[in-house]
Amino acid sequence: MKQPKHITEQMLCEAMNKRLQNMIFRLSVANSLANVGATETDFSTLTVEEVIEKIRDFLNSEPSDENYEIFLRYLASYPVSMCKRNISPLLQFMIGFHYRLGKPNGEFADNGVKAISYDELAQIFERSKATISECVNKTEDSWKNYQEEARKEARGIAMEQLIEEEKQKLKLEQNKPNIQPKNEQTTKIPEREDNIP
Repeated sequence: MKQPKHITEQMLCEAMNKRLQNMIFRLSVANSLANVGATETDFSTLTVEEVIEKIRDFLNSEPSDENYEIFLRYLASYPVSMCKRNISPLLQFMIGFHYRLGKPNGEFADNGVKAISYDELAQIFERSKATISECVNKTEDSWKNYQEEARKEARGIAMEQLIEEEKQKLKLEQNKPNIQPKNEQTTKIPEREDNIP
């Protein structure tokens, strides 16, 4: 009989840290898409039965803890798009951008955070992987435009910061007291005449 692997406190802490990093990253992606200041407000085409059915179907898929949170955030912000069977332009955007934003970089990638998969998105949005793939492909141009705008904005911010730094340098230079070295007066010591025989 195979003995279970002994786990140390350090191993447990590392595993917990990796899981927390994954959760933080995934929830931050959902937060950035769900908290943009705009939500769906016309529920006239949505029934209570559709919402309940959507929640039940999602729960039956046995989601992970973070997927619960993501699903609820999206359902609260975009209930019509989440519950209706047809793919609205908004839902297509959310799926495509969630996939792309869900690819970790920097510190998250260094800490072993995994990219979100089509399977996970299919579970969160209750769509097939083929539909998820289609949404990702259809939002490619929007993603490129978003990235270009983000780069332009970042360059603009960097340029403003550079200009501000240069202004500060100029102010400091102008405020420095203008101290010039004094001309040193030298006293000429007469040469000693030693005419002593």
